[in-house]
Amino acid sequence: ALAYAPLALLPYDAAEALHLGLSVLAVMLACRALRPVSPWTAADPWRALALALSFQPLLRAIPGGQNSPFSLMLLCGAAGSFVLGREGLAGVALGLMACKPQLALPLLGAVLLSRRWRAVLAAALTVAGLLLACTATAGRAWIGHWLAALGPYVDPDRANNAVATVAEVHKRVYQVTKIGTENAATNVAETGMAYVPRKSIVKAV
Repeated sequence: ALAYAPLALLPYDAAEALHLGLSVLAVMLACRALRPVSPWTAADPWRALALALSFQPLLRAIPGGQNSPFSLMLLCGAAGSFVLGREGLAGVALGLMACKPQLALPLLGAVLLSRRWRAVLAAALTVAGLLLACTATAGRAWIGHWLAALGPYVDPDRANNAVATVAEVHKRVYQVTKIGTENAATNVAETGMAYVPRKSIVKAV
């Protein structure tokens, strides 16, 4: 919210245009950050950018005012920084993703398991800085107010996005293939981990 506050000072059309431009810039920086990870992107960055911008979720997110392009920029920045050995910078990028806890927590957990201590320290300091900034501007009770504001969105989110959960995907796969058991709760570990060795996950980070 702090990052978006300056946009509120602008007329709506100007704020929308600025956000649109910043979103496209974020995708461009994401593609640039991926060059150490992807030789194909490094060899033909403009084609990579064109494909990224034509990707349907981004095609909807950018004009829709979503923050997905910025999350993509941070994720790609972290990946590229790890490949280049810049673990501190990677940690800062992951720490900034704390604005999307559902994305940040699994990634930070993987970094912690991989014992990339410089990245862990940088991420922790970045998150601490964000918490201090929020507390300084919104007061100590801001976390409680934030959690309370999420309440009305829980049921609509469950109704609209449950189809994308691991449990729902497993249920649909079982209905078609009859692999495993119908009770998805007993197969979450099998669905998410049995086919991807833990060492591969840690090594990828």
